[in-house]
Amino acid sequence: MRIADILDIAVIAVFLYFCILWVRQRSSRSVIAGVSVLAALYVGARVFDMHLTSLLLQVGFTALMVAFVVVFQVDIRRAFEGLVSRRMFKAGGTLSPVAETIDVLVETVFAMAQQRTGALIVIKGNEPLDVHVRAGMPLDGLINGPLLMSIFSSYSPGHDGAMIIEGNRIKGFGVYLPLSTKATRIGTGGTRHAAALGLAERTDALTIVVSEERGVVSVAHQDQLIPLRAPDQLRTMLTDFYTKHINPSAEHRFRFLTENLGIKFASVVVAALLWLALAYRTETIGRSYDVPVTYRNVPANWVVDEWHPETVRVSLSGIQRQFDFDPSAMHVMLDLGTLVEGTQSVQIAEDNVLKPAGLRVTRIAPSSVSIDAYRQARVSLPVSVDVRGELEGDLRIKEIQPHPSTTTLLVRRSLLDSITTVPTMPVPLDFIAADTSMMVGLMLPENCRWVAEKPESVRVVVDVE
Repeated sequence: MRIADILDIAVIAVFLYFCILWVRQRSSRSVIAGVSVLAALYVGARVFDMHLTSLLLQVGFTALMVAFVVVFQVDIRRAFEGLVSRRMFKAGGTLSPVAETIDVLVETVFAMAQQRTGALIVIKGNEPLDVHVRAGMPLDGLINGPLLMSIFSSYSPGHDGAMIIEGNRIKGFGVYLPLSTKATRIGTGGTRHAAALGLAERTDALTIVVSEERGVVSVAHQDQLIPLRAPDQLRTMLTDFYTKHINPSAEHRFRFLTENLGIKFASVVVAALLWLALAYRTETIGRSYDVPVTYRNVPANWVVDEWHPETVRVSLSGIQRQFDFDPSAMHVMLDLGTLVEGTQSVQIAEDNVLKPAGLRVTRIAPSSVSIDAYRQARVSLPVSVDVRGELEGDLRIKEIQPHPSTTTLLVRRSLLDSITTVPTMPVPLDFIAADTSMMVGLMLPENCRWVAEKPESVRVVVDVE
């Protein structure tokens, strides 16, 4: 397993986890079940190489995804909005409600229920409301009973709309909410209940509804419309909502680590199975590469003059995913710790091929490299000055000397007798009219090397008379 494989499975597991949570909250589960069956058929067709079935399902999935987006566009938009607005480590802020705020809401709501005053109060969660609500009048006021009663009084111009609350402040009133089309969930409720449930189907907000006809308090949250019988029920729901969305405690901040463990485990298992079925390939394949030849461990005073060929063809076999590497990093490394004088053949074994782990060498062509190697000796040879041309007029050379008069070379042992001096670069005499001193480079004899890295030079002193 590579790190990339683990990340691959983790990304798919997280995606599946949120998809499962979303499906659990949707009413059209039969459609999701049908899609799941088709996905299972597609995976099975890929595993067992059912080419025709795979092709037809691929074409069908394209049309199905378009239809899926059209049918569930509202739900998909809410899922993306929730993903963007999700804050797992949200710290308490300036909108942190106090117990008095919850008490005011509970007391005022049930007082309006006794007086048969209709009300629609929206408490914002983490998800934005702007794309779902319209109209309304802005207001930035602290929550208090008289203000709530006056807004929903039948004499108020905005009493038929909804009130928006963020934290412990009223942000607006007279707001129009989207209506729900699911009559079975609304029951005997009216327009206010349809509006409260419509917003609960689209966001994570909590909406309190007071029925003007029946004097019943209901709460719409998480696609559910729940009638309440006692103030304590509303107090408990408000406390849980504020604790989770507005000012989470340490327990709520890290609840995501321990909640829905079964779904998380199932997501990881399904992601791993999908990876094994679609991404992991076990069939053996073969590929060939042109690999350069290098060497190491050349003994001291030995020189590898040339080797042929400089690249060899290496064939590898393994599973497909093991070939995900940079071929330029491969090379053949020969150990030349035991050389002999002259031209020789060095065999290339599988161990000489530096390759990714897991791949097997099936063929090396050619299987050997021809190397010309020789041993060198360190010798000190005299420097001879090579002069060209003649002095002008009646001048003649009195003395010409190199300084230093000797130099050290590495000479091939078999050529020690044939190399007696090291000549300088040509020294022209045509331009010499007096005693002269100049720096002149040395000519390196064939099959020799300098002891130093750069070519040597000597100072040539020419005395004339």
